[in-house]
Amino acid sequence: MAVRITAGVKDQPTYTDGQEGKPRFFFGTQTHSREIITSEMAWRFASEIIGGYGKDAQITSLLDSTEVCVAFQHNADSVDVVEKAFADGVDTTPAGDGNPDSRSKAWQRKNQNATGFEDKGAPWSRNQPSIDLNRNWPYQWGGA
Repeated sequence: MAVRITAGVKDQPTYTDGQEGKPRFFFGTQTHSREIITSEMAWRFASEIIGGYGKDAQITSLLDSTEVCVAFQHNADSVDVVEKAFADGVDTTPAGDGNPDSRSKAWQRKNQNATGFEDKGAPWSRNQPSIDLNRNWPYQWGGA
């Protein structure tokens, strides 16, 4: 889900009408579920542009010319996993450096869909048999 923010939305085509109307900017956060602060930053960004319309010249120009879509939690199913890991206490590495152990669910970045998972990554990546939303694109990713 995303929030659609723009000026004159009544005059804009629906979001399903391809690229008709204003250009679109998509701001998706918490694509990796452990990137906890990004969701808060998206809320602040959305609040700033909504509250600044008609008061701030740059914000007004942005919303007059662009459609902004904000997804506050792009990977909501795994956000729950990370939050629970922190609530339960995080096991740290034997080195005593304060970093979470590689098996800790606090490191969860992928979603919870293991369909089609191929175990080709680094050892720490194998602890998360699911899809990395940041790398799951069909066009020339993973090449040289």
